[in-house]
Amino acid sequence: DPNTFLSGNSDLNPAISDALKLDYTHIQWLVSLQYSYTKNAIAAFQPVLDESANEQTYSTQNLSYSRSYAINASFPLFFTPWWEMRTNLTGTYQKSKTAHYDENPVLNSFRYSAHITNTIDLPREFSFEISGDYQSKSVWGIMEIRQMGSLNIGVQKRIASGRGMLRLSADDILHTKIWKGNTNLPSENLDSQYIYDNKERNIKLTFSWNFGNSQIKSMDVRTGSEEEQSRVNN
Repeated sequence: DPNTFLSGNSDLNPAISDALKLDYTHIQWLVSLQYSYTKNAIAAFQPVLDESANEQTYSTQNLSYSRSYAINASFPLFFTPWWEMRTNLTGTYQKSKTAHYDENPVLNSFRYSAHITNTIDLPREFSFEISGDYQSKSVWGIMEIRQMGSLNIGVQKRIASGRGMLRLSADDILHTKIWKGNTNLPSENLDSQYIYDNKERNIKLTFSWNFGNSQIKSMDVRTGSEEEQSRVNN
């Protein structure tokens, strides 16, 4: 097995994207269609093998291009007056081509992701929240990333008529948000696997306070051009 290194890349070119997005909103429901084409797309953790030195280096590289089509849906569900579930779903088809190998393959992939948050109101201004993330298998440059997800929980207490908020939360409580992937490119003699644990498990205690005056009504601010137009119309 070769020695493995992680490196930056000072020769990266800027990525340039053309994108088109169409949104449809109905009350709290949102559906989006998206298309993007990126020249010199930037992909991290791309392996390069130096057989003479027996070294494999993971670095950020420019792709030749990346083209993607995506659909996203975001909506709430209210099961009871005290239980709300907010859901965000995304599906993406992506086609990309590498640029830094002798033989650069064109890679096609479809991935989907979900983020769901449940909020349950409790007595005495308490509320409980449980959320989950899931990311299906995807392709990043020539890296095939395995599916992963996380489960998060939190409890919060509103104080002073809602002006203050005390929150205790824990992220990735099952320790499942770990990046795992593999590369198989016979033309470059690449066949490798990797595991990257970003240590995203944490417990946080936060306190927030709204210093604004909730009794002040909003002001109707009009520009000079609007006032001039009003006088003309009258």
